[in-house]
Amino acid sequence: MVELAVGMKVMVTENVETDLDLTNRARGEVVSIVLHPDEPSPGNKLVVTLKHLPAYVLIKLSQTCSTQLDGLDENVIPVEMATRTFQIKVRGNGGRYVTRIIRR
Repeated sequence: MVELAVGMKVMVTENVETDLDLTNRARGEVVSIVLHPDEPSPGNKLVVTLKHLPAYVLIKLSQTCSTQLDGLDENVIPVEMATRTFQIKVRGNGGRYVTRIIRR
């Protein structure tokens, strides 16, 4: 489970677009979470458990060279969700190592 909230501070962890300052360690703040179309409306709930990844998240960057996008405030960019899959080796029962696949 990954928790995400409006007002949450975020940081870019890989170089996305170096010409626009979307680089590793760029910082910003979540200003809006746009839900997947199949997600029911959260109504007035403050905490929602989603069944689908959000369609995208709007992030206001502390610093960027990008031009203002139509319909968005200055320094706000849409960021799509991404998943990564990797393997780790952990010690299982009996001291033997087993490989586990992590999807995050």
